[in-house]
Amino acid sequence: MQRVFNIDKKLKKKYLKEWAKTQEGYKWRFCIYVILKTLAVVIFLGLFLPFTCLTYGTSSFLVGMLSGLGTGAVFGFIPFVIGQSVGIKAVEKCGTPFSIRTNESILVADEGIEFRYHNKNMPDGYDTSMDVYQILREDVRVIPIDTERHVAIIIGKGNLTVYDDIITKRVNIRRSEVRFYEDSQWQILLAFENNEELIQLLKNYTKRESENE
Repeated sequence: MQRVFNIDKKLKKKYLKEWAKTQEGYKWRFCIYVILKTLAVVIFLGLFLPFTCLTYGTSSFLVGMLSGLGTGAVFGFIPFVIGQSVGIKAVEKCGTPFSIRTNESILVADEGIEFRYHNKNMPDGYDTSMDVYQILREDVRVIPIDTERHVAIIIGKGNLTVYDDIITKRVNIRRSEVRFYEDSQWQILLAFENNEELIQLLKNYTKRESENE
């Protein structure tokens, strides 16, 4: 048996936000986001409504309305953009380790499991870098599934190989020196194409191992 699953970007975006909300530091960042967005609306209405109301019923109503619309949009745009940036960064900061991963794929085979992703924290110029986590089937102790947070935790003695360039197989020795032990944990956000099939395979993975012993 060998199955490869690729990340579902839309599903990941949804689950990543849900994960971030459960992490420390998200609430105060979200509060700042709400305050800035609310301020943007207040500024817009505070400038738009006076222009509109003062000229209502006059020949300059259209000019007044457009002036209020433009002025409100210009000054309200600043806190709106800042708030939007805070909201995005809140998910990125609190969404780790999943937020730094892109182009994820996972291979589930009888011999073992391989999880690949591009690390966004790699320096510029490392567009073809790839982190590859591998664990042999006999080294997998258990794979608990957190269905509420959509996370699988592979517990066992795996290994991580970091490629500066996956095409030429150039390995980053320093980044590949991570040590794994029998109780080491590796988390994977379950947001893949054919996600339910993947979840079922992971749930049954250690069961099949036990049956063959």
